[in-house]
This record gives sequence, C-alpha cells and structure tokens, in this order.
Amino acid sequence: MKKLLILGTSTGTREIINYAREKGVYTIVTDDRSPEVSMAKMWAGRTAGETDRILFVGRYWFACPVEELARRTGLTRRAVHMRIFRTRERLRAYLTERGYGV
Repeated sequence: MKKLLILGTSTGTREIINYAREKGVYTIVTDDRSPEVSMAKMWAGRTAGETDRILFVGRYWFACPVEELARRTGLTRRAVHMRIFRTRERLRAYLTERGYGV
C-alpha cells in the first residue's frame, strides 16, 4: 500500500488528501502539536478504528457531506451517521474522564 505523509496543514491539504484517497493512497496528516496538547490526536490514535477516524475527521474537520463519506467508504448513509454518533460519544466519555467538561 502506498502512503503519503503530510507535514502540517494548509489551504490545499484537503484537496491533496481527497486526491490521494481517490487514488487509493493511505494518507497521514500531522501537525506541530504534541499528543499531550492535541487531545483529539491522542484519543484518535488509541481508541478509534481507521474508518471511524476518517468519518469523524471528514465530517467535522473537512465538513464533508454524509453522502460523500458514505460513497468514499462504501458504507450506507445510516451506517455513517451511526459510526459518527458512536465516535462522538467515545470522545465525550474520554474527555469527561480526563476532567474536560463537554
């Protein structure tokens, strides 16, 4: 499997990621925040599956429509909604455990 590592983010990052995924390239995006500072990064790396991370980040970071996420992952719209809901609940529990009021 081909992999692409993107260091940092910019205005063109979304287009690069979308193009790479369309070509079947596994993408990894990193920024200058440590896991101790980036709670979502630390959480995502330990508890969510790859598909759940793609759905969650796609929906809330890149504002992708559910229909597009369903098409890209091969899931139904209902399955995408449910996985995003469950991922959001896991994130809420994780942050609450660590004293972050959500």
